[in-house]
Amino acid sequence: MGSLWVQADTCLVNHAPLSAGLSPPVCCSRCTTLKSLNWENRASLKKERLFDIWRVDKDSNSVYNFVIETLNLRNCKDDIKDLLKHNKVLDLADDRRRISKIQASNLKKRKVTSIIQDASPEQLVFATQISLRSTGSRDTAEIVKQVNLSPKRVTKIKKPFKSPETAQVIKLNPDQALAYYVDTKLARGQYIETNKIAKKQNANIYSCYDEIIESKKKCYSDDINITDMSAEINLQSLINHTILRLFQSEYEQFAEFLSADISSLNIIFKWRCDGASGQSTYKQKLFENIAGSLDGFLNIYYITSTTSLKNQEKALCKNPLSSLTRYCRPIKVIFDKETALLITREVEKIESQITNLHPSKFRIYDKEPLVEQSLVMTMVDGKICSILTEQSSQKCYICGSFPKEINILEKH
Repeated sequence: MGSLWVQADTCLVNHAPLSAGLSPPVCCSRCTTLKSLNWENRASLKKERLFDIWRVDKDSNSVYNFVIETLNLRNCKDDIKDLLKHNKVLDLADDRRRISKIQASNLKKRKVTSIIQDASPEQLVFATQISLRSTGSRDTAEIVKQVNLSPKRVTKIKKPFKSPETAQVIKLNPDQALAYYVDTKLARGQYIETNKIAKKQNANIYSCYDEIIESKKKCYSDDINITDMSAEINLQSLINHTILRLFQSEYEQFAEFLSADISSLNIIFKWRCDGASGQSTYKQKLFENIAGSLDGFLNIYYITSTTSLKNQEKALCKNPLSSLTRYCRPIKVIFDKETALLITREVEKIESQITNLHPSKFRIYDKEPLVEQSLVMTMVDGKICSILTEQSSQKCYICGSFPKEINILEKH
């Protein structure tokens, strides 16, 4: 509609200058079908007039109806449809000049077009560094260098700019609060007092202590047997619960894997047995003859944290430190004197449970991953090795050589 009243001195169709003495409807052969328009009233289609109508009614339909009535467009619908049908107006777009995006861009972009086309991104980055150093902007040049070193650094540098100036307080979930509670070795009263102080400073970031207790209960496995002398847990139940908690706590890490087709996984554990002397027994309700023979010995058999959880392609989860004892889970704790017979008997029990293990299968996030277990006894000391291999403590439990025979290469 704008071309009907704004361009009063040009042709309606091809925007050519009007011929002298000709009215707009007959300026060219392509405009003759529009002669039914009321061109005498086109002067009233001023922008100011249209704005006044809109200010009064606050309705775009009022402006539209005013234009229709002024130009008598209701009586020339058939002529306009016939004009469009015979492609009399649609070819206007072909007459317009087509330019590239670079030509339509601002002056700065057009000036560097040739530089971008002739040089690679690496060359441009290096040239930028040299140019910045030559002008004394060494800090800026160093930032450009660091950004180009690794794709991950780009994300780290960009993140602070995208975050708001005043970051919101992120509250710890119960599992994170439990990890903080255990790592810092806080007492119950210390944690509660820390939570109160944080709330007074308008930083409610800690979960309440009751939520920590509930989260801690989720870490306990089933099938636990406790007596006056020992505490033991079934190995199959312990492994199944460990794998399930691993998937729950590391959901973001396993999300991509769980969204794909589930294939068989393999998880590797290390386990060991060890003893400790000098333990207090005054609170243990033991028989007198047994208590006198224990001499405060405490034997612990436990499984370590995950060494590796992987499928056929890559490792999905790996223990940051192979011998880290923080993630160890006890299999059995027993008050008994550490003897060769006791060690041999308990190790055989655990090896029997390992032999009877079956793959862990559970449902999580609408998926049913199948995990096979591998347990290896690698965390042992010299005493345990000598008892299990029936070798003298003076010999190597692998090759059976004495220390003075180690350097005799001919023997080996």
